[in-house]
Amino acid sequence: MGPFCKTSAALGLAFSTVSAAVSRLCEAGILQQSAGAQRNKIFSYTAYLDLLRDGTELSAR
Repeated sequence: MGPFCKTSAALGLAFSTVSAAVSRLCEAGILQQSAGAQRNKIFSYTAYLDLLRDGTELSAR
């Protein structure tokens, strides 16, 4: 079961609704596909991840 199927089941929404929402979020630059090809895609909210990463970079020695 792919991520859209799991999400649609968890939210009680149609697969097409979830797929359309993810597509719109990608087009708006909010989500980015970070891995996967046709199946088992992984999406991330990169602005949030960047905030979490801020200040955690390892310094060069």
